[in-house]
Amino acid sequence: MSKLPIVLGLFTTLLGLTIAGVGTVGMVCSQNSSQANNPDCQAEFAIAETHRQIRILDAKAEQEVAKMLAEAEVTRAEGIAKANKIIGDSLQGNDEFLRYFWLQSQMQVVDVPTGATCRLEKPAD
Repeated sequence: MSKLPIVLGLFTTLLGLTIAGVGTVGMVCSQNSSQANNPDCQAEFAIAETHRQIRILDAKAEQEVAKMLAEAEVTRAEGIAKANKIIGDSLQGNDEFLRYFWLQSQMQVVDVPTGATCRLEKPAD
């Protein structure tokens, strides 16, 4: 099982908490227009913009991963379909094998408690 979704989820959560903190500071800076030219506020805005860009890149990466996983699933399904076709083609006109396989599926192994190693096979009920 891939750990990528867990890592991406943790990263997104931590990033969201960081942005929430920066967003609060940004709101304080934007509410007071006299602080708009304050270097600290400008730095906070730059950090908030950087975090926004990181979130966008993170979302694009998740989208790319989802597409690749879907492509892998399609490839796997195509492989299974080819294998099933090979098996089906090999069974065409092979009635003896099919009869043998059916008989084997109908048999049931029964242990007889005789003290010796003895097994009886009987048709399933």
